[in-house]
Amino acid sequence: MIADVAKETGLNWLIYSSAADNVTESGGKFQMAHFAGKNRVEQYIRTLGIPNATFIYLGFYFQNVGNFVPLVSKENGEVDVVFPYLEEDDVLPMIDAESDTGPIVVKVIEDGPSKWNGKKVPVAAEYITMKNIADTLSKVTGKTHKLRTLSDEEIVKEFPLMNDDEFKQSVSLYRIRFEFSLFLL
Repeated sequence: MIADVAKETGLNWLIYSSAADNVTESGGKFQMAHFAGKNRVEQYIRTLGIPNATFIYLGFYFQNVGNFVPLVSKENGEVDVVFPYLEEDDVLPMIDAESDTGPIVVKVIEDGPSKWNGKKVPVAAEYITMKNIADTLSKVTGKTHKLRTLSDEEIVKEFPLMNDDEFKQSVSLYRIRFEFSLFLL
């Protein structure tokens, strides 16, 4: 609806937060409504004839750690960073949604639509391993943090809110995304 209004009012430049076409990029292996839906909107925007449109692709939010990625304190004082499927050496494109997104969008706006029209702009403050996330939390909090990788069985038993196909697929997609992240460029 916003894209339609942008077209109707003659907006010169629309900047939209999109996501990868997970269905196409994974050969149909992944079917996540959140990602696919955002990408369908991007494809729709591309058909409207708005003079300029730029698409921002955000990485995995640091804010997810402690929310969607539980931190579980153990009796010995250590803290488990609980994450399905990912291992210590797996890399995530990470951003701080509050402080990283704005400066990138500001830079895009400053550069102007002639540079960014039709482009996909990947936003990641850094590519970081799961081990580095745990080590950083240890350093900042003074408590030892260790990654605890969950299997499907552990998810069902201990963290039923994570037992969601879309969540599990998105984690798997982030795991392999580093390997094909250049498709965004």
